[in-house]
Amino acid sequence: MEHERELEHEREREQEREQELLAIENTLKDMLKVQLGVNETTGRIDENRKTSKTLSRRDKLELDKITADEDTLAGRCGSVVEALRDENIPVFAWVTEQVADGMEDVHERLAAEDTGVMTQQTEGNVVRTLEALIKSLEQERRKQEEQKQAGGGGGGGGGKKKKRLIPPLAELKMVRTMHAQAADETAQLEILSRMGMVKKEQAGESLKKLSEREAHIGRLLKDLLEALKPEAQEE
Repeated sequence: MEHERELEHEREREQEREQELLAIENTLKDMLKVQLGVNETTGRIDENRKTSKTLSRRDKLELDKITADEDTLAGRCGSVVEALRDENIPVFAWVTEQVADGMEDVHERLAAEDTGVMTQQTEGNVVRTLEALIKSLEQERRKQEEQKQAGGGGGGGGGKKKKRLIPPLAELKMVRTMHAQAADETAQLEILSRMGMVKKEQAGESLKKLSEREAHIGRLLKDLLEALKPEAQEE
């Protein structure tokens, strides 16, 4: 009887954690929608400035609004990072932290009325990373739902080991996605620098950050491969 109560409690807790993960996914989707609006407005204002050279009253008001929106987004993103850490999903937490850093960078640029290439480049990278996170979470959720329908969900070891909401293999895929994205961002930045569309100082600082991110991705990859070894041995 006691064992049955423990199993029931374990199933309830697992359902709660799955709901928390779904809430995170929905929050990221909402943030993506707002970020796309910020990006669109930034591009429009920048195009207007190419012809008028100055900010119109309307553009100034819109710029103030998206600057505030970006600040709010960065704060919400920080809350998601903490939620992912609480659920022991370190890779997704780190990737979301990169999104938050990008949002803070965009906020600072918009606050300085910078709607140029680097601002829009950073905004685009934020969107790409958000989309990658959402896609991965959706895929994992569908996979778990299919496993439950097939009778493979729940239970899991009598409470000795808490089931991971996102398995290491899914985190490994995310790391590889981030590696490819960092390489793409580096290539784009080098092209913009050669074309003279980005100042050398800006490009150098951004390339340094990308190099540091690549190094961290390498460490994450090593840790995940180590984490996958025991699972492979159990199989």
